[in-house]
Amino acid sequence: MKKLFSMILLMLFCSSAYSQDEISCNTDEFTGVETCKTGSAILSTYKSEALIATIEFFFSSKTGEYVVLMSFASDEWQYLTTKKAYFLLDGDRVNYNLIKTHSEPSSGRVIEQYAIQLTREDVNNFVKANKVRFKISNDEYEFDEEINTKLVHLKNRVEKL
Repeated sequence: MKKLFSMILLMLFCSSAYSQDEISCNTDEFTGVETCKTGSAILSTYKSEALIATIEFFFSSKTGEYVVLMSFASDEWQYLTTKKAYFLLDGDRVNYNLIKTHSEPSSGRVIEQYAIQLTREDVNNFVKANKVRFKISNDEYEFDEEINTKLVHLKNRVEKL
């Protein structure tokens, strides 16, 4: 039963992952602010399969910045007191403050969402890197080809704005 619930939760988390390279953009008719986003993708983790992690990228023309949204579902709190994410871009170290956007227990699981703000220069560095890894608390994650492709497509779409 627990495995079934985890699978359903995974499908809900990744419902937009099937449109792998699609970027959706919308313009607010009142403000003219354009926002673009990718679909979500599963993050590779070196942790147990009890943790489900996804990532999604956003851009807003209002701020000119990108936002990385990471969602985690597990049996217990993972990052409740964590303040930073540490990245390695081809071995070069950079860290970002984690912005907690949502955390709640749900049906015996814990859902946590965190955001990271990136500048255009940050995104250029991510796109240029051959290997992107990061660590939150004691857990390591890696960008796979699907995640890299999503970010490249978003960057290319934003350059046309």
